[in-house]
Amino acid sequence: MRRHFDFGRKSMQEFAEARNAICLIAERGGGGITGFVIVHLDFGTTGLQGYVVTLDVAETYRREGVASRLMLEAESRAGAMGVQQMALHVFTGNEGAIRFYERLGYSRHGVRRRFYRVAGLDAFLYRKELAAF
Repeated sequence: MRRHFDFGRKSMQEFAEARNAICLIAERGGGGITGFVIVHLDFGTTGLQGYVVTLDVAETYRREGVASRLMLEAESRAGAMGVQQMALHVFTGNEGAIRFYERLGYSRHGVRRRFYRVAGLDAFLYRKELAAF
């Protein structure tokens, strides 16, 4: 599938270096990056919340559990910091990502029209309650 909403290097750096960010990188034995996740923490109406800005795994390492491990570790760290709920957006046409997040316990809570503005694409909003630590 062609990607319609890649982040530029500058925006990725800003997301990763934000004070409220959890940034995790998966590496292979030789030090190459196999995947990463960036989560931002913010106070919402129900307390501290986490938002998955981006999750990506190199194509050659997909279906090896890298994304699951990254997400579970990000959720664990967020939960340890007091986050009660995680949220994320998924392109409505990305069936693989939708199935992935639903397997991790995320549930759909609506649609945001033109969320990916440049490409004019819609996204589903997903949320997951984290267990109290």
